[in-house]
Amino acid sequence: MGTVASGRCGTLRQGDPTLSRHSIPRKVIVAMIPCKLEESDVAREVALKLAPEFVGFFSLETIERSAAEGYAYYSAMVESGEAMANYLPILTERFVRNRLHFVRTDRLVFAHAPVVLFVCVRNAGRSQIAAALLRHYGEGRAWARSAGSAPVAEIQPEVLTALLERGIDISDQAPKQVTNEALRSADLIVTLGCGDACPILPGKHYLDWAVPDPHGRSLAAVRIIVADIADRVQALLAELPDPRAEEDPASAQS
Repeated sequence: MGTVASGRCGTLRQGDPTLSRHSIPRKVIVAMIPCKLEESDVAREVALKLAPEFVGFFSLETIERSAAEGYAYYSAMVESGEAMANYLPILTERFVRNRLHFVRTDRLVFAHAPVVLFVCVRNAGRSQIAAALLRHYGEGRAWARSAGSAPVAEIQPEVLTALLERGIDISDQAPKQVTNEALRSADLIVTLGCGDACPILPGKHYLDWAVPDPHGRSLAAVRIIVADIADRVQALLAELPDPRAEEDPASAQS
């Protein structure tokens, strides 16, 4: 049996048609068994590296989803061989960074009252709280909607109580599934620190609020979460134009 030339990703035996008198085998990349880079590992590594650049805009899971899409895109362009496969992490990172910077905006500018979609997992706590508070404080500056990636049957009772203490009754609301239509119709998509991966759509604004999950917490703890979200909602509204000022030129000049 001939000698074996070993490599990290495959082996070649002496006498192979891919070997010649030259010191470097011909078509060696084609003959070698390609390295199998795990898509999930690359996507997670890229997401962890880029997450600090996009804190407050995109959750880690959303970045990871975008990385998986970038990896799949470039994988389709790789014919075979370790040489090309080694570039996949770099190409994926570049794809994600450019994509997120393209849709990221540091200033919220809308030509009309924006539709704000709040998204969490169960749509029974944080997203319901945020939507209710935006409707309460918005006064026509924005339209609020909420949804969840895995909605449950009903809103958490402590959430209903904490909001009712603020004069906000959402007992007529129910958790609902986030849909592509809801995402496309929104101007601003806010994920609430719960690991939801929202698709990156052009022309949309994105924010990510790292808020504790009220699920399983006491009423006292939920009150604190509601207060936190209320502060964030009011800060968001402060960035939006007030249509009342536009309707009253005298007040706008004062």
